[in-house]
Amino acid sequence: MRTPCLVALVSAAGVLGAAWAPGERLAAAQSFPPERSWHPFYCGGDVMTDATGDEPDAVDERDVVGDVRDPAGLRAADDVFLYLRLRLDRDPVTGAALTPFTWGMEFDVDLDPTTYEVLVLADGVAGEVNLFENTVIDIDDDPTDPADEPPVATYAVEDASQSSATDSDFGGDDDRFLDIAVPWDDLAPLGIAPETSIAVWAASSSSQNSLDGDFACEGGGSGAPSLDGIASDRTVADPDLDSDGDGFSDADEIAEGSDPADPDDVPDDGAGPGEPRLEGGGGCSAGGGAADGSAALALLAFLALALATGRGRAAGRRPRCSRTTSSRPPRRSRRS
Repeated sequence: MRTPCLVALVSAAGVLGAAWAPGERLAAAQSFPPERSWHPFYCGGDVMTDATGDEPDAVDERDVVGDVRDPAGLRAADDVFLYLRLRLDRDPVTGAALTPFTWGMEFDVDLDPTTYEVLVLADGVAGEVNLFENTVIDIDDDPTDPADEPPVATYAVEDASQSSATDSDFGGDDDRFLDIAVPWDDLAPLGIAPETSIAVWAASSSSQNSLDGDFACEGGGSGAPSLDGIASDRTVADPDLDSDGDGFSDADEIAEGSDPADPDDVPDDGAGPGEPRLEGGGGCSAGGGAADGSAALALLAFLALALATGRGRAAGRRPRCSRTTSSRPPRRSRRS
């Protein structure tokens, strides 16, 4: 189960995101979401984390880092793009280009966490962001299993990624975010729509069609990780989607065990449908109990002020009601 205090801190950090220094983009071709729009992935009920220096062969810009206050892996979405974010110990950009490594996320969409079906990879060697399908299993239950070649879609790295500033300093130096944008239109044929149930694996890599470096939610030195062993908690691709219109996002409903397609089945967090609530639970205090009512009112007043001054969440987001079905071919195997 998610830790309410932790999620409240993550959400509050997003509200205050306008105070963060803007990042240095590779290019201005892609407009990425503001800080408040990013939502963490979860592993074992807590946000996705990874220790500094836990993988000796993946250091500096290849070192994925994060703790309960500063998550290692996040996502955001709008009507056109799914956005992915990795927190790294060093800036992955040298000059105006990514360093010659790769970073990305694998996605499980078939509800079998021993395989992944989609790989999104920012490639500093080729200067591309590549979208791969994985229909052929070369290595069982292994996150280093290579994706199918060639990629199904390719984007210029300066158009589809950016290096942006963080407020964390794991290892004693400033960390950086690597953000990646992928169009929904290209993800849909691979089985990923806003409402798709997914699990993910986030990592750096030295390969151009797989992840093989520092994996989030896995401690280095504990042996080769398995897909099943380090998969994120299941969620939906779009963190803000509310399929049944009950005031609770599909992601929160899945995390809390309610049905995101049933408006009468809602998380038991003390807030009614459509009422303001903190993501992940019904409030918290220093002692871990329910939040003081006056503190909650103060937070709501702050949010209202932020909205009034243009720093709140933009209004008018169109709900997504469509469903995309996949016509994926049966998984093949090259194993003997």
